This record gives sequence, C-alpha cells and structure tokens, in this order.
Amino acid sequence: MTIEARRATVRRALGAGLLTAVLALTGLVYRADTVFSVPDPAGSSYAPAFRDERQGPGAMLNAHDGQAFGSLALDPLLAHPDRWSGGRSEMAYRAARPLLGWAVMLTSFGSRATAEWSLLAWTAIGIGLMAGAAVMLAAHWGREGDWVPLVLLLPGVLIQLEFGGLSDSLATALALFGLVWWLERRDQWAVVALCLAALTKESTLLVPLALLLASDRKRARSLVAPFAVYGAWIGVVWLRLGVLPMKGHGGATGVPPGNVIEALASWGVPEVVAAVTILLLMAVAWRRAPSPEVRWLVGLSVLMALTLGPAVLRSWDFARPLLPVTMVGACLLGRSIERSGDATPWVADDVVAVR
Repeated sequence: MTIEARRATVRRALGAGLLTAVLALTGLVYRADTVFSVPDPAGSSYAPAFRDERQGPGAMLNAHDGQAFGSLALDPLLAHPDRWSGGRSEMAYRAARPLLGWAVMLTSFGSRATAEWSLLAWTAIGIGLMAGAAVMLAAHWGREGDWVPLVLLLPGVLIQLEFGGLSDSLATALALFGLVWWLERRDQWAVVALCLAALTKESTLLVPLALLLASDRKRARSLVAPFAVYGAWIGVVWLRLGVLPMKGHGGATGVPPGNVIEALASWGVPEVVAAVTILLLMAVAWRRAPSPEVRWLVGLSVLMALTLGPAVLRSWDFARPLLPVTMVGACLLGRSIERSGDATPWVADDVVAVR
C-alpha cells in the first residue's frame, strides 16, 4: 500500500469514527435526558455512585454496570468497599477493569454529576474508536469499510446505547488496533494497545492469545505482556482489598452445558436475534479468515461463550464479551477492494522495504 493510500485509509477511519461517535452520543444523551427513569433505583444498585438517582443519566447508568465504573472513578484508590452491596469481593471484581474508571476520573474531577455525563461521552468515544479501528482492519484485509457506522446496530453495541457507561466498545477498539498493528508488524504499538485493552476488559485477552498461538515463537514472546500487565493489576487489587476478583454481582462464569440450558429457557426475541447475528459473523470470520489468528480467535470465543455464567447468558448481555470476534467477522463481511498498482497490505514501511 502506498503512503497516499495509507493516509486515505486513516482519513476514512477518522471520518467513520467521528460520525459513529456523534451518532452514539446523540442517542445516549437523548435516552438519558428524555426517556430513562426508574421507580426504584435501589432495586438494581450494587455500587454507590448513582444509588439514589431516579431519572436522567445517573438512573440510566445505575440500571447496569455503568454504576460500577462511575463508582470506581469517584473512588480510584479503592478506599470504600463498604459502600458496595457485595463489599470487597464485588468491588474487586469491578476494579479488575480499571481503564474506563480512570478515564472518567480524569474527565469528571471528582464530581458525581460530571461523572454521569463523562461516562456517556466515553461510551460514545469507545464506539467511535471501534469504528475507526474496524475501517483500518478491513482495509488491511482488502475489504470495504463504508458500512462501519452500521456497527451501531450490532447487539453488543445496542446494549451499550441502551444503558451507557459500559467499557466493551473501548476495550474492543483497543483490541482491534492491537490486532491490525500486529498484522502490520508494528509490534510495540500492538502490544501497548493490547495491554490497555486487557485493563479495560479481561475478555479481550483472547486476542493476544490467538495471536500468540498463530505467531512464531520468537515474535510471540512480546504477547506475554498483556497477560503480565493484567496479572500485575490483579495483584494490586488483591493487595488493596485482600480478595481476588473472581466473582461479582450474579456470577460471570458457568459450567457447560448446564449454564447454557438454564439460560436458553429465559431467552426472548432480543437474545435469539443477538445469538444468530453473532453466530453468522463468527461463521463469516471462520470462512473468510485471511490468516490463522482469526480462526484461533473464533475458536477461543466459542469456548468462552460456552463458559459464561447464566447471569450473562440469560440476556443479550452475552453479546458484549463477544464483541471483538463479532467486529472481526463484520470487517470480513465487506466487499473486496479493487486494488490497482501495489497490492501489498498495509504493513510497516521497513517490512515493505524488506519485501
């Protein structure tokens, strides 16, 4: 790929990311400001930040895990586990995903009201970054990326637009950037992105694991870094709270096939649509896989899905941890780009020179 073509891809990624982020933020603000209200905020509350909010963004965040990230942003030193309904174990489980809380802390300045809107903004930023990363990944694989704003319709994104304050798109964006940079042999940038993704949501560790399994031994050594960084942070949480983040509100893991059978009994139309969409995009990723790491990612994602707990599987929440593989499938769903001239994939300049 020529320098000009590379710049054009970056411009398209920026444009798609900005458009998607603006659309996402518009939907989040509208829903929070004019639609969302709850009669009993304490009914779904397990974290302290927005416990008394009955309407507006606080109530919207309190209805899902946005309350956890808001609470961590307002208590970054993990000093008040007694304010969580599950005590230290609940706080430790949520604190294992610190990056979104840190971002909100930096943009809310300790204000609860500011933290509410900051969480919605970071949700939209994450969705926009994920869209931009998808354009770059699709271009690397020689696929069109004009469809990218339609990521707003994917199940794993729709649930974030419904509640706000969730870290899944931000984590997926970082994981996709890590993937595309690794494929371009920009290994240092890739490892940094994958480390940040792991600190945003641990399920994204499937991406460096897939890359590790598909890469040669010498190059794969650096992929240990995301696991080491995540493990080091878990050690910090354990030293601070005295418990490991093994189980949170409702439980996140289960044993197949009992967990799946139990969850299927409560499925409705949204869960069926989400499952079919994800399975179809996984099939696309497997069928059109341009390199072994994609099939490794699909296989690992299936294994993870089968071990999710009933609390996750019984609703379309299961679409959130599967967002990385869903996005990879979507990137491979686009039409092939008609290349002219140099058909070399977008890789680092020094690698092209070697070729």
